[in-house]
Formats: sequence, C-alpha cells, structure tokens
Amino acid sequence: MSTPWTTLSMHGWSCEHPAHWDVVVNKGQWSEGFIVLADGRHGKINLTWQRLRRTPDLDKTLRRLDQRISRDAGRGRFTLTTIDDIPQRGKYMRWVGRDGDVFGAILRAVEAPVIFVLRDVEPSDGLALKRMALSCQAQDDALPTRWTLHGIDVELPPWWRLEGLQNLVGLTRAVWMHYPDGGHKAADVLTLRRFAMASHLLKEQSMAEWLMGHLNPRDHIAEREVSEDGITKVVTEVTPNSWIRRLRGEKDPRIFHAWHEPELDRLVVQEWRGRGNPLPCLR
Repeated sequence: MSTPWTTLSMHGWSCEHPAHWDVVVNKGQWSEGFIVLADGRHGKINLTWQRLRRTPDLDKTLRRLDQRISRDAGRGRFTLTTIDDIPQRGKYMRWVGRDGDVFGAILRAVEAPVIFVLRDVEPSDGLALKRMALSCQAQDDALPTRWTLHGIDVELPPWWRLEGLQNLVGLTRAVWMHYPDGGHKAADVLTLRRFAMASHLLKEQSMAEWLMGHLNPRDHIAEREVSEDGITKVVTEVTPNSWIRRLRGEKDPRIFHAWHEPELDRLVVQEWRGRGNPLPCLR
C-alpha cells in the first residue's frame, strides 16, 4: 500500500510530504526560514526557503550545502559524488557515506523569486526528498495565500503575514498581521485557535454560551448571532491603544467566529481586530 501524502502551505510557498511526518522545527518568516520534518523521533528532511531580489547562484549555494553537511556530520563522513540537473529549476545531489547515503536538492520556484534547499537529516534512499523537492511551489507577494499546517487550513487575502505560531498538546494558535500593500505598519490582527476535545470543552453548553464565557467581561457586546450552519458570531467593542482615540471616546471592533469540527472533535475560534475591512468567517 502506498504511503499517503499531504500538502504543507505557509509563507507563500507549499510542498508535499508523507502524511505521517510532522513539522517539528519551524523558524522563519515570509522572506526566509527553515523547517524540519520528522517521523516520530527520527528527523527526515530539512527545508529552507529564501525570497531573493536577484537570480540565485546555485553553485555557490551547493558549496555552502556541502560544507554544512560536512560540518554537521563530521568531516570526511560524507562525500559528494553525484550532481544531477533538475531541468530549468536546479540540482539534485547525493552524498555517499559509511553508514548510508544522504541526498539534497536546490531549486528555484517557477512562479516567484524563491529558492528552496532540501537535505536529508539522516541517510535515506532519496525518493521522498526528490518527490518533495519537485513539489515545491511559491507565489508572488501580492497574491492571496494558502496556509495549511497543524490542522489549520485557510486562505487569506494578500499581505497577511504569519507572526506567531504555537502547536501545543490540545491547542494550535496562529497569529497573522495585515500589512496593506506590503507596508511596514500592521493594520489588522487575526488570531486562530484550534482546540482539541471540543465535546469535553463544550460539555452541555452551546457554542455561543462557551464563547461568551471566554470573552473579556469589560468588552461591550455589540452583536451576537448564530448562523443556520452553527457558526457563532460575536462582535465586541474594545478600548483602542491610542490615547488620542481614547480621549475621543472611540472604540475598536473585535469580531469572533467560532465553530465545531465534529469529524475531528475540534473547536475553532477566529478573532479579528483592526481598523481595516473585517475578514469573513474562514471556515
């Protein structure tokens, strides 16, 4: 039976990987970063990404990768023996060692100026790395972006950037900020919380009762409704951070959407706060 694969999407790029692998290290942002995928306690593949303003020098990147593998594994343990071209995209490499071989790949995205570097964390047959490398895609900065990781699966409009991510036992929490037209000042904040064991959390309460019980009691409730498909929406008004706006008596809206994913027994809470155009429910 063939191993099922899934798609990981973040920071404007995506790739496929075996569904039973997990992201165990995740460091970086839209411009650059790296992840490590693992199967249980065994590290599998390290993937780095970088958005560039000029055409990357693949040979220079290969030399750095060779030095990194030598430094991590111990000088002389692996020897670079094979370099194959990936037509119009990059290179695929093999290092031979006493305890097995490791593989790597360097390739450019077709749709955006992004370079990917993948390497095995431990010896392998290279098949998973090659398939994963060929699946890597990226998109331009100004396009809507898909985010699929740790059970979260949403598509956000342009210029929303992930600023924080927690993946704990029973809770995944992600925070994005909206930088209109690629500016440096954030206008809006989106927080998604995905709780496990929703039936245990809700107990005998309705979704609306549970959500109301977890809001700040000092916030003014401006609107509350439950849709036909069970999505609870609550709009509150909160005191702004700006002292000038506080003197004027102005309020900032905070919009919550909450829903239940019964097939996985998950409870999802979407929170938007800002002064721009509110996001719709992302379910």
